[in-house]
Amino acid sequence: MAALGVALFFAPDIMLHLRADYLTHAGEVATYTLPDGTSLALDAQSAVALHFSPKERRVELLAGRLWVDVQHQDTRPFRVVAADGVTQDVGTAFFVGQDKNRVDIAVTQGRVLVGKQDAAMQTDLQVGQAAHYLRGGAVMRDPAVDPEDIAAWRYGELVIRNQSVADALRLIARYRRGPTWVWANTAGMDRVDAVLRNDHPDDAILSLINGRGLKLTHLPGNGLLITSGSR
Repeated sequence: MAALGVALFFAPDIMLHLRADYLTHAGEVATYTLPDGTSLALDAQSAVALHFSPKERRVELLAGRLWVDVQHQDTRPFRVVAADGVTQDVGTAFFVGQDKNRVDIAVTQGRVLVGKQDAAMQTDLQVGQAAHYLRGGAVMRDPAVDPEDIAAWRYGELVIRNQSVADALRLIARYRRGPTWVWANTAGMDRVDAVLRNDHPDDAILSLINGRGLKLTHLPGNGLLITSGSR
C-alpha cells in the first residue's frame, strides 16, 4: 500500500517527463532552438511537447509558461496549444502561460490569433495586447501590458502586477530550489505590484512579506515556511 501511494503521488510528474520534449525544474529558466529555428524560452517548472509535421508546427504547453520568437522562413503554420485553446502565430513573438485551468497570452512583437480548438471565431492580439481563457470558456481580452514586462523572467526579472499575496508567493516559489509552504491567512492583504529578481527568490520573498505581518522560517533541505507573525 505504501509503495502504491508513492507511485500515485509521483505519477503526474512521471507522465509529464514522458510526454515532454523540453522540461525545466524549479529555479531553472532555459532557452532552446526548435528544429525550424524558432527560439523557445521556458520558465521554471514548465514543459512542452513538439508536434512538427509537413503541415504544421505545433507546440503543446503541458505545464508552466513559455515565450517564442517564431522563425518565419518556414511557411508551415506555428501554433501553441494550451488546455482547449490555440494561439496561432501571425509573424510575431509571444507569451503563453498555463496555471491550472487558466491560460494567459500576451504579444511582444507582431500579432497572434487566439481561439478554441475547432472554433471559427478567433481573437486578434497585437503588440502589448493580452487575453486569457479558462478551460471550456471563451477568450477574454485583458488590459494592455508593457511589452517589456511580458515574459520578463527571460532576463531575470519577475514582474508582478495586481496579484494577491498568495499568488505572488506561489509565483516566486517557482524559482526556489527547495519547498515553500505558506501557513498564513493572506486574504485581505494589499495586492502586489512589484518588479523583483527571480534569480534571488529568497530576497524577493523577504521583500514581499516585509510589512505584511508575515514571518519567514528557514527549514532543512532549503525549505521555507511562511506563517503569520506579530505586526
